[in-house]
Order: sequence, then structure tokens, then C-alpha cells
Amino acid sequence: PNPNPTNQQAHYSDAANMARLLADAAAHRGRWAPARLHAAAQRMVSSMRFRMSVVAVVVANTALMATERYPMDPAEKDLIDQLNLWFTAVYVLEACVKVFAFGPRGYWSDAYNKFDAVILALSLSHEAVLLLTDMLPDLLPASLQDQSFSSGVNELRTLRLLRVFRLARSWASLRGVLRSLLSSLLSLTYLRLVLLLTIFTFALLGMELFGADMLDSTA
Repeated sequence: PNPNPTNQQAHYSDAANMARLLADAAAHRGRWAPARLHAAAQRMVSSMRFRMSVVAVVVANTALMATERYPMDPAEKDLIDQLNLWFTAVYVLEACVKVFAFGPRGYWSDAYNKFDAVILALSLSHEAVLLLTDMLPDLLPASLQDQSFSSGVNELRTLRLLRVFRLARSWASLRGVLRSLLSSLLSLTYLRLVLLLTIFTFALLGMELFGADMLDSTA
């Protein structure tokens, strides 16, 4: 018997999902995709080497983000920013290859691809705003030059940490932990509602019993 059935089931699930995406791409392939080039892209995306390469890029990107600290040397910060741009370019290339191989409809039908696309869109939005503020500061409206707006845009950088959850696609144990955690949080919904009602009830009770005393003491 297989000592690790979870990994085997995950492998079969990934293979079935990949087969479904490839079949959908073949059914909806248009004239914009040459047959030979389209087949080569499908073989590349479905290969284990491609998946492991993406995993290696995610791990390297996570390690790079872990090196950020405060305070940092400006030269070191610029180097990290440049490397993050290269990683973003790799993610863009990966998304383009997958869209070409699966088609837009097939690419968006996969939940992991949706998650990757959202994180990538947020990263590109952050980089675009920074590029505009650096290159065209005089052409931007005053609201975009405000310091609070700049700090809010920089907070989008923290969302890049969500890329580490892309490892769940290739790591069956992590995927199981995340699913168990999500199901546990959903099952605690009614408990959180009861706690909220309890806190609200005792807050009203405290106001009724001790509110007048508090007002008299401050008067």
C-alpha cells in the first residue's frame, strides 16, 4: 500500500485538472493560436519541469521579501526592488503562457489561476503607480501626490506575501492544512455571532447600571 495516499490523490487531482484545462483549450482554440505553437505551449505548461520552476521562483521571491527590514541601506533597497520587478516579469510571462495554452476561458476557470491573476494585478498596479510618481510627478493630480496616498500604495507591497500560498498547488500537506483551517473558521461563524451578541448585551447592561455614575463623577 502507498504510505502517503494524500500526495497520490493530489497528483491524480492535478493531472485530472490539467487534462480538463487542456481539453477546454482545444475545444475553444481560435485562429489567433497557431496549432504547432499552441501544442508546444500546452506541453510546456503541463510538464513537471515547468511547475517545479514556478515553485522555485515563488520560493526565491519569498526568501527575497524576507530580507526586507527597517532600516535598510538605500542601495540594498534599490537592489531588492529591481529583483522584485524581475520576479513580477516572470509571473507576467507565466500568466501569458498559461493564457495562450489554455485560452482565456480555460485559464480563468481554474481557482489557482484566479488567485495568481489577482495578486499579479495588484503587483502591477503598485509598480505602475510608483513609476508614474517617479517619472511624471508634475502631471499627477495633487491627491495622488499626497503622502498618505503614497503610504497607502506602498501597503499593497504586503499583499505580495500571499504568493507563498501558491505553494499549496504543489504541496499536498499545505493544501490539506489550509482546507482544514478554512473549514474550522467557517464552522466558528455562529460562535463568533454568539460572542458578539454577548459583548453587546453586557455593554448595554454596563451603560444602564453604571452610566449615570460615570457621568456624575466626571461632572
